[in-house]
Amino acid sequence: MLNTYPKNMWNNNTVVNNTANQNSNQNNKTVTHGVTSPISTAFPKPDDLQRTKELEKVLRDFGVFESDEELAHRTEVLNKIIQLFKQWIREISIKKNMPPNVAETVSGKMYTFGSYRLGVHTKGSDIDILCVAPRHVERSDFFTSFVELLRKQPEVQDLRAIEEAYVPVIK
Repeated sequence: MLNTYPKNMWNNNTVVNNTANQNSNQNNKTVTHGVTSPISTAFPKPDDLQRTKELEKVLRDFGVFESDEELAHRTEVLNKIIQLFKQWIREISIKKNMPPNVAETVSGKMYTFGSYRLGVHTKGSDIDILCVAPRHVERSDFFTSFVELLRKQPEVQDLRAIEEAYVPVIK
């Protein structure tokens, strides 16, 4: 079953922030869920857990969370974008005179971030994706041939390339 929010936010998988703990004792690592250290490491009180349940119920009643079907659709869209990006990397590599057998071995990477990555996105929100391409792929390639590849997709309805933005965006 897919959920758009953690069932129990206090039992999420944790990551050790080794950068902040380089000089600390190996047996005494501080566990963090991001770049900064937590405000508190105390477990929630029973009243906190009850209020969290009440808040989740209100949010569900207002239709803030996606259904399992909507989340599955979001995942399908993301997977399709990833496949299109990899296909585009191969095509642009060959276009730039890379031998096809070598072009099959190069690839780009896409990273989600923002509310989707944190698991706190709401119904209808966007998916923030960072596209990392090999160095032979230029920014202008991204805003021309990749945009055109996206436009050719029958599922794409409204596409805008915002190249002059501080952080270049395709919406």
